Amino acid sequence: MRPLPLMAFALGVVAAMAAQVSSAQAGAAINGSATWRERIELPPSAVFEATLEDISRADAPAPVLGRARVENPGKPPIRFRIDYDPAAVDARHRYSVRARVTVDGRLLFTTDTVHPVLGPDSAMSVELLLKRVGAPASTAAAPSVAAATGRRFHGAYMYMADAGLFTICATGQKLPVAQEGDNAALEAAYLQARSSPGASVLAAIEGRIEMREPMEGPPRPTLVIDRFVEIVPGERCEVLVGTASLENTYWKLASLRGRPVSPVEGQREPHLVLQPAEMRVAGSSGCNNLMGSYTLDGKRLNFGQMAGTMMACPQGMEIERAFLDALSKVDGWRIDSQRLELLDAMGDVVAEFEARYLK
Repeated sequence: MRPLPLMAFALGVVAAMAAQVSSAQAGAAINGSATWRERIELPPSAVFEATLEDISRADAPAPVLGRARVENPGKPPIRFRIDYDPAAVDARHRYSVRARVTVDGRLLFTTDTVHPVLGPDSAMSVELLLKRVGAPASTAAAPSVAAATGRRFHGAYMYMADAGLFTICATGQKLPVAQEGDNAALEAAYLQARSSPGASVLAAIEGRIEMREPMEGPPRPTLVIDRFVEIVPGERCEVLVGTASLENTYWKLASLRGRPVSPVEGQREPHLVLQPAEMRVAGSSGCNNLMGSYTLDGKRLNFGQMAGTMMACPQGMEIERAFLDALSKVDGWRIDSQRLELLDAMGDVVAEFEARYLK
């Protein structure tokens, strides 16, 4: 057999390499599975979507490199495959997979953490645990979409330095925005509508307020967006201060039975936040974190047995004991503008609070 001429051999090698590259590009994909803790079978109108996103830039919406869509996925786990073009991947960038489940366009489940792929670890598969949005539904029937979503808010929204801030028009409450749910849609619409970097726009969203842990510091009330509704160009909030709502407001303790309460240096300020989604109360006595349940019926308000951490602080324990004692006697409430009074069964004020909005 005569040896192939050198030029023919080289052309053969190049062709083989090109075929391998083409094959690799055609078959590039992220494989994954998604599930959730609740034992819920989705209705036929449910849709599962997963996206491969470039999350490198903090000041812009994450570009989507590929997506997977599964209609009527049924019971979890949901298997999916996201095809993408390797030529679009930059080794210096960060990539993540995000997923959600919607029913008739309403968000029901979503990822709430970053799931890195590609990049330094070259991960090509993911296992996602989606979080239920809103109050839990009965496991005996299809979930109620109305119960899964929060209420509608109108507010001034701005996005800067990888963080969103939403000021609720009705109360003036300033809330950080969670990087989950339909937040990406709000970010994208904001970047199109803003007049300049850092300028605010009026937005309408459906969502809820939950206590979340930031990168640094204690948990704080955070706005979780279930559904972005619209941007209202050229409009602004007409009312930024009004009457605070009993629920989903950060209430700072001001006095106990008429005696002013001042925070102890080095401790958190005593406060409460009533969370209606699960009828839970969270807060702090100053020394320890507090948690428990509550019932609300019109102007009747009662707290269940409060639990908390068990730290013994050198100062402030007398405030904690008096705070817990006052909560155990609460039978009613009233609000005057930004001030909350908790009443006992005789109508006497046992504790006073002031609404505080995070800057």
